[in-house]
Amino acid sequence: MGVDRLGEAARAAGLSATAARHLARAVEEPPPADRRCRVRLRYGQALALGQVAAALPGCDAYREAPDDALRTEAAVAPAKTHGYAHQLGESVRLLDAAIDRCADPGLRRQALAEQLLWATWWVDDPLRADRTRLLDRIAPSPAGDGVVERLLITLHAWSLVLRGRPRAEVLASSRRVLRPGVVFADAFTGMEIATITTFTQEYAGEAAVADSLLDRAIGEFEREGRHGTHLAFAHANRGRAALRCGRLSDAVADADIPLRPAARSGNGTPAEWFATGIPVEAYLARGEPTRAEAVVSQHDPRHRQDHRVRPVPGIVPGSPASARDRSDEAITALREVGRRLDAAPITNPAVCPWRFEPARALRHSTPAEAREIAATAHDQAEVFGDPATRGRALRAVAALGAGVGALEESARLLRDAPDRLHYLHTLADLGRALARSGHTSDARRTPAEALAPADDCGALALRADTARRLTALGTTPDRPRRVNALSPRLRRVAEPAAEGRSEAEIAHGMPLSLENVRDLVREAHAATGTTSRAELRRAFPAADRAPGDHAPGDREPGRFPSTATGADGHSLRTAGRASTVSFATLPRLD
Repeated sequence: MGVDRLGEAARAAGLSATAARHLARAVEEPPPADRRCRVRLRYGQALALGQVAAALPGCDAYREAPDDALRTEAAVAPAKTHGYAHQLGESVRLLDAAIDRCADPGLRRQALAEQLLWATWWVDDPLRADRTRLLDRIAPSPAGDGVVERLLITLHAWSLVLRGRPRAEVLASSRRVLRPGVVFADAFTGMEIATITTFTQEYAGEAAVADSLLDRAIGEFEREGRHGTHLAFAHANRGRAALRCGRLSDAVADADIPLRPAARSGNGTPAEWFATGIPVEAYLARGEPTRAEAVVSQHDPRHRQDHRVRPVPGIVPGSPASARDRSDEAITALREVGRRLDAAPITNPAVCPWRFEPARALRHSTPAEAREIAATAHDQAEVFGDPATRGRALRAVAALGAGVGALEESARLLRDAPDRLHYLHTLADLGRALARSGHTSDARRTPAEALAPADDCGALALRADTARRLTALGTTPDRPRRVNALSPRLRRVAEPAAEGRSEAEIAHGMPLSLENVRDLVREAHAATGTTSRAELRRAFPAADRAPGDHAPGDREPGRFPSTATGADGHSLRTAGRASTVSFATLPRLD
């Protein structure tokens, strides 16, 4: 089969694994000299969608480009590949060379925008301050047309988030790229505009919009056959959304989803360790530090410090150490993270809340330092203005003896935020503070309010600690739901069974045999003391069901809101395991 026929077959297959196989054969033919660059470029683009590391050797096609247009395109594509392969410095330097060689102003601006994209994630970029000032100066106004202009607007909005500028300013900038329509799976413009806009919306408090965009991203990537880096990042982001909303069983059960496609993209890629923090944080919240440490040891991100990721490398290993009362080890890791981020500067505690844990851990040994750390975090949170971040900062301040008032204000700010776990921890702290101040009745009532929601979230450690404290105050807490003792793997099968799905349907959607599913359903019945699907359904928390869909005798879900307002003012329903937003009313990126 000749180069032309192979190229046609590749075009018909899109940028997929099948296309990569056709293009690999075309490269071997080889193609004529005047077409060699384009064929190699398409091959690298197709291969990188699934196997980032494997695509790197062919990333020098731009050196053979005969003109500025192809040279720019052939530099942008490998820059993306280097970025997703944890080689940000290479991305930036490669685009430096492309900018220097390009005479066309429009193409130079395209290469510059792409360079600013990868420099954004390169924490140790020696020219970071200069690039930030440049981005402030060239970010288009007012609307910006075309992919390059929208990328610059998006990067500027994200830069405002990282620097902790006021939330209103961030949203005003980000809304300029929110239009009818969203395309994550664009082969040539990439997924970065949509993904970074999702990050911006999330940290600026528009969680419902961010979650819905992530659901859309996963659907697009799966339809396009992108089962490598793109799908890994999308699933990792959705897992973090589950953590933020307190759906710990969802987060733990799905933790292996982003790690599998990340492994296909190449060992040690950012997609792998981007996903690592999800099971670590979820296991810690469930009270399983041993399992969290096992994940850290398998995917330890500390030696991969190049990226600015969520969570930051260094925080992930520090969290299990803190849970194990190895505070010196944890604080050392967190201080190193803070030193690098403050130098960047990346100072928004919504993005990297590294100061909260040392502020609490140092309150007895070095109280002056603890107060300084907490005050800085509080000031930064107040400038940014996101209620959830302000509430978390106030909880850190309260730990240093600020009194009941700070915790009450923290609870007020967090009550309507999507961050359920932080709200529950604040209620637990408030109960302890009330007990110390002699308000025994309130000290019983406040943590009792957190008991049922903690049970529903699967926050086993917090639930057990709260129950112990209530017992010490003379109150007998309700027994935990038996369903929350299910392992995440078992729950992953039990929930669809409770919804009425057959074993065959469950097996079809999971990497399990029909017999495996049958065994797990039987085990779920035994663990929950149920004998039918209807009984199993009633065993699950009411918060896992849509409004109005409660089983007889169920209590209503806890004090968490069932609606949120999106960036365009529409009401977005967020009850249950995932948000159920009508995309007809959701802003899209174009």
